[in-house]
Amino acid sequence: MVWKMRKTKHSLLCCSLLLLSFTALSNSQATPGINDINPANGPTAGGTIITIGGMNFGTGSGSVQPRVAVGGAPCPQVVWVSSTSVLCETPEGVGSHKPVVVEVNGVSSPMDAESVFEYDPPSVIAIEPGHGSAAGGTMVTIVGNNFGATNNNPSVTIGGRPCQSVVWLSDTKLQCVSPPGIGIGDVRVFVLDLSSPENFGTIFEFDAPQITKLVPDHGPSTGGFTLTVQGLNFGTVDSHPQIKVGGHNCKSTGWKSNEEVYCVVPQGTGLGKQVQVEVLGQPSKPQGVKAVFSYDGPMVTGLDPANGPTIGGTHVTILGENFGYEADKSIGAKLDNIPCSSVSWLSMSSALCIAPPGTGAEKQIQVELDGLKSPACPGTAEGKVDDAKCGALFRYDKPLIADVKPDHGPTSGGYFIRVSGDNYGTTPSSLKLLVGKAACEKTNWISNTVADCLVPPGVGITHVVAEADHQASDPRGTGDLAQGDLFTYDAPLLLRVLPSTGDPGGGQLVTLQGRNFGTEKSEVQVLVGDSPGRVVHVADQQVLMVMPAGEGDRKVTVRVGDQQTGGAGGGAAGAAGGGAAKAPQYDFQGPKVTAVTPDHGPTQGGQTVTVEGKDLGPSGRNLKVEIGGIECIDSRWVSEHQVACTTPPGSGGSKTVKVIVDGEYAASSPPAYSYSYSAPVVRSVVPATGSSDGNTRLLVQGLNFGLTDSHPVAYVGPTRCTATVWTDDAALTCITPAWSRGPVVAPVTVRVDGQTSEATPGGVFQFGDGKAPVITALAWSRAPTDGGFTLTLFGSKFEDRDVSAAVAKYGGGQNPCPHTTWVSQSKVKCVAPAGVGAGLPVTLSSKDFPVASTFGSVSFEYDPPVVTALSASSGAVGGGMRVTITGYGFGVSDSQPTGRIGGEACGRSEWTSDSSLACTTPAGQGQQDLVSVLVGGQESKQTDATPTFAYTGLAITAVRPDFGPTSGGTEVTMLSLDFGDAFRAEGHLRVSLGPSPHGAACEGARWVSSSAVTCKTPAGAGARQDVTVQTEGTRESVGESYQGYGLFSYQRPVVTGVEPREANSAGGLPITVVGRDFGVTDENPRVWVGSTPCSRTLYVSDQKLICVTPPGGGGGLLVRAELKGQSSLGLDVFSYRAPEVRYVEPASGPVTGSTVVTIVGKHFGRSAASDPQGLIGGVPCTRTKWVSDSQAECTAPRGKDLFARHHVQLRVQGVESGESPDAQFTYVEAQGGGG
Repeated sequence: MVWKMRKTKHSLLCCSLLLLSFTALSNSQATPGINDINPANGPTAGGTIITIGGMNFGTGSGSVQPRVAVGGAPCPQVVWVSSTSVLCETPEGVGSHKPVVVEVNGVSSPMDAESVFEYDPPSVIAIEPGHGSAAGGTMVTIVGNNFGATNNNPSVTIGGRPCQSVVWLSDTKLQCVSPPGIGIGDVRVFVLDLSSPENFGTIFEFDAPQITKLVPDHGPSTGGFTLTVQGLNFGTVDSHPQIKVGGHNCKSTGWKSNEEVYCVVPQGTGLGKQVQVEVLGQPSKPQGVKAVFSYDGPMVTGLDPANGPTIGGTHVTILGENFGYEADKSIGAKLDNIPCSSVSWLSMSSALCIAPPGTGAEKQIQVELDGLKSPACPGTAEGKVDDAKCGALFRYDKPLIADVKPDHGPTSGGYFIRVSGDNYGTTPSSLKLLVGKAACEKTNWISNTVADCLVPPGVGITHVVAEADHQASDPRGTGDLAQGDLFTYDAPLLLRVLPSTGDPGGGQLVTLQGRNFGTEKSEVQVLVGDSPGRVVHVADQQVLMVMPAGEGDRKVTVRVGDQQTGGAGGGAAGAAGGGAAKAPQYDFQGPKVTAVTPDHGPTQGGQTVTVEGKDLGPSGRNLKVEIGGIECIDSRWVSEHQVACTTPPGSGGSKTVKVIVDGEYAASSPPAYSYSYSAPVVRSVVPATGSSDGNTRLLVQGLNFGLTDSHPVAYVGPTRCTATVWTDDAALTCITPAWSRGPVVAPVTVRVDGQTSEATPGGVFQFGDGKAPVITALAWSRAPTDGGFTLTLFGSKFEDRDVSAAVAKYGGGQNPCPHTTWVSQSKVKCVAPAGVGAGLPVTLSSKDFPVASTFGSVSFEYDPPVVTALSASSGAVGGGMRVTITGYGFGVSDSQPTGRIGGEACGRSEWTSDSSLACTTPAGQGQQDLVSVLVGGQESKQTDATPTFAYTGLAITAVRPDFGPTSGGTEVTMLSLDFGDAFRAEGHLRVSLGPSPHGAACEGARWVSSSAVTCKTPAGAGARQDVTVQTEGTRESVGESYQGYGLFSYQRPVVTGVEPREANSAGGLPITVVGRDFGVTDENPRVWVGSTPCSRTLYVSDQKLICVTPPGGGGGLLVRAELKGQSSLGLDVFSYRAPEVRYVEPASGPVTGSTVVTIVGKHFGRSAASDPQGLIGGVPCTRTKWVSDSQAECTAPRGKDLFARHHVQLRVQGVESGESPDAQFTYVEAQGGGG
């Protein structure tokens, strides 16, 4: 610097001052400056020697010794090296960007971003412990460096989460309370603005999830329910746990707390499925049974169907729970520990089992899946299976016996019979046959449908019973139903009685000789007349017995079981065994009655009757005669062969006449010589007319009503009087019933002691005003079918001259007389129309009066048909030939006469005239088949002059066996007199069942011999199938065809169950009918409930039909299936529920009627078609309206009995509701006192 000075007097001063200033300036410190620090970092404990490069660091003399500060903290030691270099030992400190300042002589270097020192960041070397609870709270010691020589409030994170608290211990040690966390996480220390780097060598591991309990620990295989998992270390709300059951992810999961999570269980099967909880990649470890979940095993709740044939093959749908899911192919099922023939999974709640062959009931189906079996059925206290609590029971169908051949034989047994049927099982050991209650001496099982029985000794008419695995066939029905399981031991035959006479006091030992008496004394009863003898000993051909007391010649009858000598009760077998010879008798020595003359008389008695006999004693003996147990008014001896008796008063028929001699010896008339009192006769009825509502008191007069009160019963038409009061032998009183339908004029009849009076013209009552005409007699009552003769009607009140008469038409409707002539009020003539039939009412109609009709024994009858000739006497076995049947009485064109040949209806019958009928011959075989005509319910009689028809041509004579199931497959043999060798060539033979040429072909037809051909039947249905055996033509021969008509029958349907078994009387409910042989295709089967066909029948399969129930009533009704003319035996399992009336509203109304009464209850029907009929006090409502199944409206009829409570009932399809105390109606006086 150069200063220029002015030379004035002040210049020296100025210069002096300037010199002083310069001198001072020369002695001051220049500002230090830093341009380098090395090293620029070091540990927080200090002690790092750093070299600071720069300028103006002084001279190093004592007065200008530099001082250095790092981050404001002085270096403990500073060494001046030069004016441009200083050494510094760093103090303790933490943090980054710590400014380094050099101060020389009070002047500090400026702070800038380049002049900084970095303390080393903290570093973590080790932690203890290395793991802790996921909930946090674990005290963790952290060992490392650079935590600060003093407490600078360091912070620590574990896995990114700050510790709950941190305690500084030293530069190399901290303590931290771990935060909540999951999984693993590095430990980092933060001191001011520095942090330790990521170091996965010092990892803190939060404890893995731990399962301590599952709620629930089992559940259905369908999954879908919530499983609560309890334990530890499940983390926090944002942990998003993942849960697996048996390795499969839950459908959804949720977090509740560190100790509880939940999931919606996936579907699955099996036991011991490990449950795993994974939180942020950290899975729980297996915890033994605490973490094990089990899917519930399969449970069977029902079977459809629950029964089937013993040959197996039934497709059984198993219903239940926990059957797994579709992907699971391990499902299995066993029926009575025998694997199903095939098992198919259907759904989680159903599977299909094809039943294996077997026998017996209470066979449990068990389902097995993943080693788990459905539980066994519970048992009862007696150790038996409790059917009511087990839906897994399958029942093989009971054995069914369809035919027994031969069906009778000697009582000694020891011969074989062939028993055909079904469900005999598939092994010989499965079957046991019994005849009655006695086991066959030997049972030879042949197949599921055939067995032989070596008949044991026995007696009577018995059912053959087949037992398979404790199941026995049911006895077949009686009456019109086939008794295919009956075996009849030949009826007993009595040949002689030794001795054949004895004392009337009895006590004599008598030997009865014959056969088929059996060997069981308890089965044998001997009747002498009507008195039982005492049986002492029985052998098959001899009975020893002690005679009872008796009189006269008495027939000796031996009863063995339900048969007796003389053929009664024995049927065909009885006739075969017992013969038709006169039954042996035993002669009780003493009087005998052989005839009673006359054998009838008036009820007043007083008639002389002659009793003829023998050994009636000499004159003077004490003699008494009784008729029906009442002593005659007078008894007189005439001779040893004749006595006389004056009859006592009495009533009834077939009274025994008994002669008693000396009070010791007695003789009673046999049934053929009894005495009958005259039947009652009604001669007049007063009044002859009365109200249609009933309650008319009639005086009925006549004869033979009884000299004492024999409790006679009077009837008006078919309806019993509401009360009958006897007056004397010639009079009684009847309170008429209400008229509901039928003729207005009805005969009054009286029944006394089993005898009923005939309808008479004088005994007629007329409902209404009494002006209706009455027909009382006809002349003539029988005539030819072509009509044209004069028919005379006799009666009364034929007041209208404009009348027309008619004869009822057979089958319904009327045939008007072509011309009717009124003669008088008691006589009308008509020219009879042509017609057919018998028992036909005749009616008389007029404009102003009700129709009159004959009743009782008064009816008209046309002559029955008569066959005199046939235009051809022979024809082919295949039928189809047109022949003319000649005769008379064939009726008119709409009479629909039917020609018959050998009992078979013509294929087509065409009426030509009253004397001629064209018939297309049916297929058949035979040489002497009689020809007849059926018309109007009357068939021509067979006489020696009746023409016959002979069948000619190649014929099949028989088929063995002649029946089989609808499913086909039955091996049958066709028999013929000569098949020859025509069918020997294979491939040219065809056998078919059904109408030729459209029959269904058999399988495997083959020639066996010149008299036999075999094949397996096709599927089909129906009885009496035609059989055709034929060959195809070749170059060398023409094809031949053999015919057999009606020789093979498919088995009739069998009904084994119905569900539901009850419905209301109005019908309309679908019910399931199960069984077999309903046809392999829909052949239009029909189901009947009782005698009524179902409203609709739906075919489902060979084993199932659906019936829409018809209206009906009653319980225990037979349900049967009908297929192509074949009907199953009825199964009495169905009942109609009767209507029930609970209350009515209103409960009273005027006696004049017309009150609309609402009837409330149930089972009134599903529609108006149920046609309900209300009744008040037994009187039909004037109108009944169906409202619903539980409500109907009744318009009350005119009433009676004011203020009396009348029961209100409802009748549906003929079934009446019971009487209810809450359903009563009271008639009250009409408003204004009318009534």
